[in-house]
Amino acid sequence: VSLLANHTGDLTILPARVQWRDMAAGRVETRATNPVPIRINEASGTAALPTPTPDIGVLRPNKPYAHVSLTQWLPPAAGVVAFIALLWGKRFLRRRPEKVPAPPAVPVDPRSPEQRALEALEEAVHLKQAGKINQFYTTLSMILRRYLEEEFNFKAQEMTTRELLAEMTRLDFKPEFLERYRGYFLESDNVKFANHTPDREKVESVDLRTRQIILDPDKRVFRTPPPEAAATEVLAEEGEPASKPKPVPPAAGNDKKPRKP
Repeated sequence: VSLLANHTGDLTILPARVQWRDMAAGRVETRATNPVPIRINEASGTAALPTPTPDIGVLRPNKPYAHVSLTQWLPPAAGVVAFIALLWGKRFLRRRPEKVPAPPAVPVDPRSPEQRALEALEEAVHLKQAGKINQFYTTLSMILRRYLEEEFNFKAQEMTTRELLAEMTRLDFKPEFLERYRGYFLESDNVKFANHTPDREKVESVDLRTRQIILDPDKRVFRTPPPEAAATEVLAEEGEPASKPKPVPPAAGNDKKPRKP
């Protein structure tokens, strides 16, 4: 390096510094030269021309590049995945058909039809005491029809009185039972549909007559099949054997056939 001084005196060339970033170590490195002191005894007195900096490729700055570690890109990636999952879940819930709620379970009534009818009769007495005769007869008719429907398994509540009596006849209700209480059904229809006011005695005894119908043990004709012994006797009378004799197996070790007499 050739230097040309303009004037005399002392001069110090400052150190040249080079700084770069070590991406592998994650720190900044710095290198510098030592300062150069110069004492100038003679000067030309003319200005020196600046020396142009040569175009050297080594002096060109390198392009910066990003060094991203796993711990840096994992949280953003997890956030993106969670956002996509949230959008898909909302879309799925919108398209999913709504579940129809199951109907509530109907509690099982352990009482018999007879017990339910008798308890309903006791609760309906206050209508008679309040003088609501038409409503009292209507309630008793409904209680009795519901009892017949539950006890004998036919749609008594949907039938007229004529249809009800015909169905009871078909179901082998005894004729004397139907004749005994036929007037009760006709009396109930006159009060409900014709606004007929019955005698005081009938009004006082109508709940008792309804109870008698419910508690009457002799309602239907029960046809039971004949016992097995009776059926055997009938077959015997017609000429068929009552029972067939079972063959007796031969004794063990005895293979000889019995001699004919």
